[in-house]
Amino acid sequence: MGKRGPAPTPTKILKMRGSWRADGRGEEPEPSNEIVQCPAWLSYAAKGIWKQTTELLDGMGILSNTDTNALARYCHMFVRWKKAEKFIEEHGETYTVRDHGEIKSIRQYPQVVIAHKLALALLRLEQEFGLTPSARVGLTVTKVKDKKNSKDRFFENAG
Repeated sequence: MGKRGPAPTPTKILKMRGSWRADGRGEEPEPSNEIVQCPAWLSYAAKGIWKQTTELLDGMGILSNTDTNALARYCHMFVRWKKAEKFIEEHGETYTVRDHGEIKSIRQYPQVVIAHKLALALLRLEQEFGLTPSARVGLTVTKVKDKKNSKDRFFENAG
């Protein structure tokens, strides 16, 4: 059985908020500051989402190499969601089932359910990464710019 209640807020975020609760916490694992590499297996479209998202997260100062797999899943799901939404835009949400010319029923395209489920999964990941307004409430981050670490560092292995 899983843990009950909401997930605990990481100590780093509590410190950013200025919370007194951060002082009483034990040691938490610290992600290294290694460069986040774009996985080679991502599609061309997903790599575009990767570039966009890593720029946002890096600009907010919350990107870590430990986020690589979750970020790759986000990019992959985003592309699938976009395809499902494009299908819905072109074909509508429903279709008619006919029997000998008569309308038997009106059904929903599977892409409608797919788009909805992907949207929910994307929202959860966006909240985890602080990409929604409510997820950013109370966060303050000190931005440190390093000139040798340009945005291109995320695409060294994007091949």
